[in-house]
Amino acid sequence: MGVLFIWTGYHFSPWQSLLTGVMWDYYLLVPAQINNGLLFTTLAMFAFLFGYSRVFSRNYMRLRMHTPVQLAMPKVKPIWVFGMVVVVLAVTIITSGGLDELWSSQFSRGHGQFDERDYAGSALRMLSVIRLPLEVTLGLMASLLILRTKDFGPVFLLGFAALIVASLSSMWNFSRAAGFPFLFLAFLAFRMGVKRSLIISVAGVLAAFYLGSIGYHERGGNPGIANFIQAAISPKDVIGYASDTEEDNFFVNPLDAMAPFTRKAEQRELEPPPIIATSAAFFWNLNPLPSEIVPILPLGRGLSDVMETDGYVGLTTPAFAEAFYVFGLMGVVVVALIGAILGWFDRLTVVNPSVLTSITITLVFMSLAVGLHSSMRAMTRPMLYAAVLILITKLVVFKRRSTRNAGKY
Repeated sequence: MGVLFIWTGYHFSPWQSLLTGVMWDYYLLVPAQINNGLLFTTLAMFAFLFGYSRVFSRNYMRLRMHTPVQLAMPKVKPIWVFGMVVVVLAVTIITSGGLDELWSSQFSRGHGQFDERDYAGSALRMLSVIRLPLEVTLGLMASLLILRTKDFGPVFLLGFAALIVASLSSMWNFSRAAGFPFLFLAFLAFRMGVKRSLIISVAGVLAAFYLGSIGYHERGGNPGIANFIQAAISPKDVIGYASDTEEDNFFVNPLDAMAPFTRKAEQRELEPPPIIATSAAFFWNLNPLPSEIVPILPLGRGLSDVMETDGYVGLTTPAFAEAFYVFGLMGVVVVALIGAILGWFDRLTVVNPSVLTSITITLVFMSLAVGLHSSMRAMTRPMLYAAVLILITKLVVFKRRSTRNAGKY
């Protein structure tokens, strides 16, 4: 799955362009750097597999293959899913600015992102960060509930509704990640080998790509669930719609990361970074503390600065583009470490199949998709959340055992 994400993010668009003769990007893409991007990401795929296989050996693969599906798939109670739906919905309403703003915002997309934040603004920003692992947890629990359901009754409908609720914030903001919980459904169906797994996996991927393409192509209007629905019907009727371009039915990959990669690669040639200072900043930015408390350090000029959009449009740099910018081709070593981390979490799901390990592997799995759009720091956040969940669980279990043992004496 890791290799599939890398290929989709960095190789799909160049191959599509080669076969159709149509360039997929006319803004960030630097054609002269495409070969550098293809070389680095090809090496990255091999490095990812190398790191993963060093931790997740063939013995664990055999163990997974011989584990019955019902044992590998944790049980999730409908009441748990309902409770998470209430929590995620409440957090989504708060972070979007209220029910009216959630339905149809009066502000344009990205409004206020460059404003100075007071304490209330910082708290709201941190709540937005917390919302993501909550959405992932809900998406995972809903997927498990659906996969364990044998009919299309109330339990199935609850699971489907939970997937929609987990997608609300990304749909509201017209994000290319709109519908990402449906990828969890596809991932788990394929991974668990449940009945009709191929049909469920394909349906989940298509749903995620459809919602993501709406968020990516029709973001010319104001945020809002109503506006997102309207964009799927007629984008020019959306409040605030300002785009006058047509795609000529050319499909643009919502996961494409090659265009910003080439722009960052060009900056590496034009303004070579000081290796020691930039490497230190790269690893410093991976610290676990919130950026509202410990500011992150810049890795050269950001793409918003390069494209002169600072102050009104934010442009993110993909994780692998940062690794290449700082380390060149040696940046694949970082990718190998990422593969090893994913392998370690995957090994846990085989040794101890549970709701916890299913949540953690899905968080880590999601980090690969995050890295196609955002920085290495953003990419490692889901891994951090997964590690924290495991640590907290181990502490709780240890405390219970200590209390139980103390009661015997």
